[in-house]
This record gives sequence, structure tokens and C-alpha cells, in this order.
Amino acid sequence: MYISAISIVYIACMVVLFRISLVLSLLAFIIGVFIQLALMKKRNLYIILASALGISILGLGLNLAGVNTKNAINNYRLGRIEKRLQNTYSDEQIFFSLEKELDSKNRSALTYYELAMIKMSQSSVQDAKKVFNEGKDFDNTFAPFYYNLSLIERQGGNYNSAKEYAQKKLTN
Repeated sequence: MYISAISIVYIACMVVLFRISLVLSLLAFIIGVFIQLALMKKRNLYIILASALGISILGLGLNLAGVNTKNAINNYRLGRIEKRLQNTYSDEQIFFSLEKELDSKNRSALTYYELAMIKMSQSSVQDAKKVFNEGKDFDNTFAPFYYNLSLIERQGGNYNSAKEYAQKKLTN
């Protein structure tokens, strides 16, 4: 009983102090409980160790093959974000949600991208440019940042900057 209470207090502290997602923490807790239950039998221990070894070998193989899983995941999520951008939400809801995510440790390049796209359509191009640059500093391999910065520079008449961003997009 006390072990459960300690775990719940630990999860609450992690969420409050480190701004870790509550859902992610609960998922890790539940998985940990199932792993602990599974390890009560020796046979299950061997199955879990073999699974962990298999996943590690698969990850190493993907790494050695040069597969960029980060870009693949970002491209998949990018499609979902573009669909979500077509929905209508109030500006306050969107900005509050995205800026809160940028302040947390759970941020991603896609958060910067989504916020910049919304600012470009509903606010000012300069605000969007600032967010695209922040996103580029966060993850310099995400090509849509360079593409949109190139478009912004081209619209502003800065053809040399637009060309530089376009070339960086092609290399990423």
C-alpha cells in the first residue's frame, strides 16, 4: 500500500516540478507495474530480456543503416498538424496551448512549426518569422522551417536570404 502512495507522490512531483506530461507519467507507471508483475516468474524475465535485446538490435540496425526516424516521425506528425490547422479554434486557445507546450520539456519542432503557421495566418509575418527562427535553432534538421523562412524572405524582397534558406532546406 505504501509503495503505491510513494509512486503517486513521485508522479505528482515529476509533473509539478519538471512539467512532464501527466499522461506520460501514468503510462510509465502502469508499464512499470506490469513489468514488475511479469518479472515475478523466471520465464517472463527471459522473454522481457529477449524483447529488450531485440529492440536494441533493431534500433542499432536502423542507426547503422542511416534511417532517420526523427524526420520520419516529424513528417508523419506534420500531416496531422496541417489537418488540425484547418480547424477553427479561438486565437487564445491556440496560442495558450502552444506557448505552454513551448515552455515545457515536451516541446518539439512541430510545436514551433504549428505556432509559426498560426501566427503567419492570424497575426503578423514578423512574429511568424521569429518563431520559425526559434524553431530552426531548436531543430536545424526540420526542412519546413527553412522553406517558410525562404518564402517570408522572398516576399520581403530579400532574395539572397531566400536563396540561402532554400539551399539549407535542400540539404536537410
